[in-house]
Amino acid sequence: MPPGASVMKKAKMGTHKGAVKEALHSAHLDLTVEDKAEDLVEAELCKKLQAATGAHKPNGYEFEKDVFVADDFYGLGIGKDCKST
Repeated sequence: MPPGASVMKKAKMGTHKGAVKEALHSAHLDLTVEDKAEDLVEAELCKKLQAATGAHKPNGYEFEKDVFVADDFYGLGIGKDCKST
């Protein structure tokens, strides 16, 4: 939803949300993005993604190919090169 979209266009977009959720049936997080620069800040997105995960939290995320963003939820000092023992 671009910020300049009319109220009617935003309302019509809302009707497609169910179809998108059906296609992405195992998703655990809904985001409404109106402005990429404001709504998709990596640090805030990491917090929301970590909150949506269960007990086995990832060590980080790759939002762009080959660009790893470490997110050490448990404070263990681990990241991209972490290996299970």
